[in-house]
Amino acid sequence: MSKQIDDIFKKEFKDYSLSVPDSVWENIEQSLNQNKKQSVFSMYKLLAAASILIVAVLTLFFTFQNTNRNTISEKIVSQSTTPELKNKNKSDQISQNKIEPNKEIENSSKYKNNTNIESTKEINHIDLTEQDQNIVENTIRFEKIEKLSAKEVQVQSNFIARTVKLSNPVTFPKEDKDLIADNLTGKKTREPVKWIIGGEFAPTYSYRYLSAAESNLEKSYYNSVEAPISSYSGGVNVKIVLHKRLSVQTGVYYSSMGQSINHLNVYSNNAIDKVDPEYRKDFENTFTLSNSIGNIKFNSMYVFVDETNFRIDINSENKYFFDATDPIFNELEAEISQNIEYLEIPLYLNYKFIDRKIDLNITGGIGANMLISNNVYLIHGNSKENIGETDGVNTMNYSGTFALGIELPILRNLTFNLQPAVKYYINAINPDSDIESHPYSFAVYSGFNYSF
Repeated sequence: MSKQIDDIFKKEFKDYSLSVPDSVWENIEQSLNQNKKQSVFSMYKLLAAASILIVAVLTLFFTFQNTNRNTISEKIVSQSTTPELKNKNKSDQISQNKIEPNKEIENSSKYKNNTNIESTKEINHIDLTEQDQNIVENTIRFEKIEKLSAKEVQVQSNFIARTVKLSNPVTFPKEDKDLIADNLTGKKTREPVKWIIGGEFAPTYSYRYLSAAESNLEKSYYNSVEAPISSYSGGVNVKIVLHKRLSVQTGVYYSSMGQSINHLNVYSNNAIDKVDPEYRKDFENTFTLSNSIGNIKFNSMYVFVDETNFRIDINSENKYFFDATDPIFNELEAEISQNIEYLEIPLYLNYKFIDRKIDLNITGGIGANMLISNNVYLIHGNSKENIGETDGVNTMNYSGTFALGIELPILRNLTFNLQPAVKYYINAINPDSDIESHPYSFAVYSGFNYSF
């Protein structure tokens, strides 16, 4: 039934149409236009709000950055109170490194309370220790520093930067400390030390080293009958400073070397006192005494007897039989000392491996030794008699020296020097001897050095 009704409607109303009133279409079109305008207006509002937000964020960011820079700048200026350049021609004054200091600044409590400095800039939010504040106060107290070198300006700038930057106590290298101290006291910067002049004196223990002997028995024999002696040496020195720790030293030194010859019996002849002076020469004899350094030839009225029957020869013609039990002969407590004296011109290098209040140095080098004296002494009682010299001793000898020194400052440019040293003679003291004898010595030098 329903299907039939549907077919009837389709057939009867096949070409039928109903027209819509114009007012309806106008209302629809107006409604659509209004919705379109509202969506466009909403989009514009969103874009405007986003733009305002972006501009506000950027403005706040750059304002914060500039504020931080200005705050840091004010802190540095207020903290360091760097001397202002003169107003007439700043560029010329910078090139000439001339700085005019500020006038006197009020007491240090203004730093702690963060109040005005010279009624210009304030220090805000600065956390400095009391020691840092004292350093800043001391830096600004000097009245006038002119004609500063570029290095001095840089050191002073570094000092200010480090003072502002660090909250812990500030430590500086020794050069910076000296420069800042000179600036604070108004004195000129100390120039590096270039020259040092000093004088030294030392007790000396000297002996010799034997080599190239025919046998070890011969060396052992001489070592058993000879002994070292005590003497002294000293001189003046000049040092040229090449570097803070390195210097070259030269000068003029006196040194005495030698040995003592033992196991000799010496007798005086009482008969000499009983004859006329014109006959006393008849009692003189010529002796040759051999030793490790060389032969000693001398004339003497004494009688010399070697306990080893090896070293003494009587060269005179008036040889006689000697009887030690004869009361005419009186045995003396005597010894023979060989002394060889040199004038040395050294060339040493000094290196300061510890540079503190007390300095420690190492010294090494060579020296040219010129023979100035060659004497042999007979020492008995309180008398010292020159009886001759050693044959064949070199007039020129070369030595090597090694020393450790301690320097203790006394005054600004004056130091006390204590220097143990060992010296060894490179070539043999007597080239004609069968045994090569190389003298050596131990000495402890003490003296004063003046630097300028």
